[in-house]
Amino acid sequence: FLANPRYRSHLAATRAGAVILGRNEPPAAIPTLLAADPYFAFACAIDLFHVPAPLPDGIHPTAVVAASATIGPDARIGPHCVVGEHVV
Repeated sequence: FLANPRYRSHLAATRAGAVILGRNEPPAAIPTLLAADPYFAFACAIDLFHVPAPLPDGIHPTAVVAASATIGPDARIGPHCVVGEHVV
């Protein structure tokens, strides 16, 4: 994405398959998505392609689980999570 016009000169050398430009930017020689806010459009696009890694089974070593909590056998509790007293 190009959110700052001072980097426009780098478009000629980019190996990107496409670029996100502001609506007021001059046309580029590569496929272009025009957006009111290129930075925000890029953030939304990244969210479409990001596939988070699945959590491993069980309780992460950094999680804090109260002794009175009941955790199901198939539960996955990630890093730095806190499970309070009497939680099921």
